[in-house]
Amino acid sequence: MTRTISGRPKGPPPVWNLHQKRNIHFIGREEHLQSLEHGFAISAMRKPRVLSGAGGSGKTSLAIEYAYAHQDHYDIVWWIRADTQATIVADLAALAPKLARAGQMFETPRQACNAAIGELQRRDRWLLIFDNARRPDDVMPFLPGKGAGNVLITSGDSHWTLAATVVPVNSWSRRESIEFLRVRLGGIDDMPSADKLAAALDDLPLAIEQAAACINQANIGIPEYLRDYENHWAEMLEHGRPAGSYPISAAMAWELSFRRMALLNPGAAQLLTLCGFFAPDEIPLVMIQNALGALPEDLAELMREPAAVQDALNTLEKFSLARSGGQTISVHGVIGAMAQDRLPNIDRMGWATVALQIASAAFEFDSQNPNSWRTCAEVLPHVLAATMHAQGTGVASQAVVDLLSRTGRFLLKQGNYSESRTLLEMAYNLVKTTYGPQSVQAADIANNLARVRHRLGDLSGASALYEVALQIDRNSYGPADPHLATVANNSAMTLVELGKLDAARERFEWAIEVYQKSYPKHHPKVASVMNNLGFVLVQMKDFAAARHWLEQALTITESTFGVGHPQVACIAANLGSALRAGGDRSQARKLFDRALLIDEKAFGANHPAVARDLFNMGQLLSDEGDFGAAVGPLERALTITETSYGPEHRETALCLNELGRALRGTGDVDRAVDCLMRATAMMRKGTGKPSHETVVGDEGMIA
Repeated sequence: MTRTISGRPKGPPPVWNLHQKRNIHFIGREEHLQSLEHGFAISAMRKPRVLSGAGGSGKTSLAIEYAYAHQDHYDIVWWIRADTQATIVADLAALAPKLARAGQMFETPRQACNAAIGELQRRDRWLLIFDNARRPDDVMPFLPGKGAGNVLITSGDSHWTLAATVVPVNSWSRRESIEFLRVRLGGIDDMPSADKLAAALDDLPLAIEQAAACINQANIGIPEYLRDYENHWAEMLEHGRPAGSYPISAAMAWELSFRRMALLNPGAAQLLTLCGFFAPDEIPLVMIQNALGALPEDLAELMREPAAVQDALNTLEKFSLARSGGQTISVHGVIGAMAQDRLPNIDRMGWATVALQIASAAFEFDSQNPNSWRTCAEVLPHVLAATMHAQGTGVASQAVVDLLSRTGRFLLKQGNYSESRTLLEMAYNLVKTTYGPQSVQAADIANNLARVRHRLGDLSGASALYEVALQIDRNSYGPADPHLATVANNSAMTLVELGKLDAARERFEWAIEVYQKSYPKHHPKVASVMNNLGFVLVQMKDFAAARHWLEQALTITESTFGVGHPQVACIAANLGSALRAGGDRSQARKLFDRALLIDEKAFGANHPAVARDLFNMGQLLSDEGDFGAAVGPLERALTITETSYGPEHRETALCLNELGRALRGTGDVDRAVDCLMRATAMMRKGTGKPSHETVVGDEGMIA
C-alpha cells in the first residue's frame, strides 16, 4: 500500500480484535493481495472490496492474511461477524469503547454501534472486515459514509457490483495446491501422489487443508490417504452422498478426518456435531455449559471438566476441524453443514433438539431490561441457526414457535424491522398449526407482527392482524381484560395513521379505563396510553385536552423510569407537538431539545426516534421562519429515515415533504422541487399522505 505510519513498529495496531491466528502455512493468492492493496490505495475514501467465492475457497483465510500483512498500515483493524445485522451491531458496539472519549458510556448495543460508525467517519487508517456477509443489504447500512478507511467483505454472494468491487476467490491453482501440501507436510517425496491428491480434492483449499491435517495427525503418507479416500468414494457411491451444496471433495476429505478424529477423542466428535447446529463463528462455550441437562450424558460429563474441554478443542484444532478462541469455538460453515448431513435423520433431529434447548436457555430477552439486550445480541446468530435447523428437521414446533417469537420481538425492540418481520411471519404460520388459529399464542404473535408491519408501512396488513388478535383475546380473556386493552392500544396507533381518529380515540380512552381499574394509578402502562391519547387529540386539534393527558403521562413516566428514559423522550416529543400546534413554540422547543438529547444518548445518532426528534425540531424552525436552521435537522432526519425504513416508506415521504418546505423557504428552489416531487410521487403510489405532525410512538408497551 502507499500509506505508511512512520514511527510505529510492525505489529498489531492499537485497536485490533482478530482472534484468529495468522496461518503460518498460507501460500499463494499474490494477485488477490495485490488487487486489494491497489484498490484500497487509489482514492481517499476507498470503495469496499468483496472477496466472493464458494464455501471452502479460502475467502476468510485471505482476509486474515491481508489484515496481518498490512497491520502496520492501520491504527484500527476490526473483525465483524456479518452473518446477521444483529451480530454486526454487536461487534461494532464492542469497538465503540475503544474509540470513545473518556467517561463516554453506552446504554444499548445500538447506541454503541452508531457511536463507533460516527467516530470512524472522523478518522482515517482503519480497516473493517465484515466476514460471511449474506447480501449487500445486511452490510451497507453499517458502512461509514466518510473517513479515510478501508472495508473488506467476505461473502458467498457475488451480487455486490453496485455496492462494492468484487474480487473473485476460486480454488487454488495446481501449483498452489502442491506447494501448500509441501509446506504443510514438511516436504513431499511422492510428487505424482501429491498431484493426484490435489486433483481428487479439486484444488479446494478447505479440502486440501483437511487432508494435510489428517495425514499429519494419523502419521500416514499421501498414498495411504489416497487409498482411504478411494475406499470412502466407493462407500459413498454405494450409499449415496450426503445432501449439501458443498463440493463432494470437501465432504470426502472431511469424513476421513472426522472418522480418525472420533477414534482419538469421541467427546470432541460430539462437540463438533453439536456446533454444526449453531452459527459458525464464536460459539460461546459457556452457552453450552449452562445447559448441561440438555446434553447427552457423555458430552455433559466432558463439558463439566475444563481439562477435557481443552483436550477436545486441541484435538479439533489439530485436525483443522475447528478453531478455539479461549472461551469460544468456531467451526467453518461448510464443516458445520457436513457434520449435520452425515447424520441419520433420527440423530439429526436429536442433536437439533439439544441445540434448540441450549439456545432457548441462553436467550433471556426482557423488553424492559436493556441489560438483557447485549447478551441476546451475542447469542442471537446461534439461536437463529438452532431454530432454523430444528424447524427443518421437524423438532417440536411449539419450542420453535416460542424462540421465533422471542427473537422477532427482540429484533423489533432493536429497530431491525425487516428481520423481525421475517421471523414473526414464520412464527405466525407455525403457531396456527401447533397451538391453533384461535389460541392466545396466535393472538400474541399476530399483535407483534402487526406492530412490525405498522413500522414498515403496511398499515392495512397491520390493522387486519390487530383485529384478529383482538377477536381471539376477547374470546379468551373477556371483554375488559388488560391484555385486550394492550392490543386495543396498539391497534389504535394504526387507526391514527389510517386517518380513523375518532375510532382511535375511543380505543385509547377505553384502554385507559381498563388499565386504571387493573393497575395502580401511576402505572407506566397507564401513562403509555395517556401519551397515545394525547397524540391523537393533537391530530384532532383538541390541544387543551391533549396537553392534559400528555402532562399526566410525563409525570408518571418520569417518576417510574427517571428523567432520562426513552419513554420520557417519546412523551416529551408528543407534548412538544401539542404545544407547538397550540402556539407555545418556546416550550415546544425545550421539549424537542430534551427528547433529542435523551434519544441520542439511549439509541445513538441514527435511530428512528432521533429522526422523529430532528423532524419535530425542523418543523418548529420552519414555523418560525428560520428555514436555514431547519434544513440541517431535516436532512439528518431524512438520512436516518431512509436508512431505517427505505426510500419508499411513508416516513421518508414525510421528511422529504418537510425538507422541501424548508428548502423552498431558503430559496433553494431546485432542491425543494426535487424533494417535493419525490414526496408527491410516493403519495400517489400509496405510501401515505404527508402531515406536519410527529409520528406516534409506543415505546414502553409490553407485547
